[in-house]
Amino acid sequence: MLRGKIKKAMTAGGAALGLSAGLLLGPLGATPASATPSDCHTGTIIDSPEGGWADCYSGTGHFRAEIYCTNNPKSGWGIYRFGPWLRPEANATSSAYCTSDYPYVVDEAYDLANW
Repeated sequence: MLRGKIKKAMTAGGAALGLSAGLLLGPLGATPASATPSDCHTGTIIDSPEGGWADCYSGTGHFRAEIYCTNNPKSGWGIYRFGPWLRPEANATSSAYCTSDYPYVVDEAYDLANW
């Protein structure tokens, strides 16, 4: 599991969030012997409540949506929310939604697991 790959970074204007390249591109150092989901995509759900989605179309193991929600997009502080673990296949979309206390999506990503 690649939980915790979203990092907080301090800037002159305040806190900002960034995703590490490893989270967007899958696990670093993955080899065929450690096959995991692949051909993965993410997106933001602009609705009420806001949220995010992830899907993976090939590989083995499991994936899930991971989002970071805030009550003030300028502050950068918030909470992580996760969608259900799913196996990669067509029409398998993991979705996560923000809470009423933290209603704004700041970033979306996905977690991978080989189990």
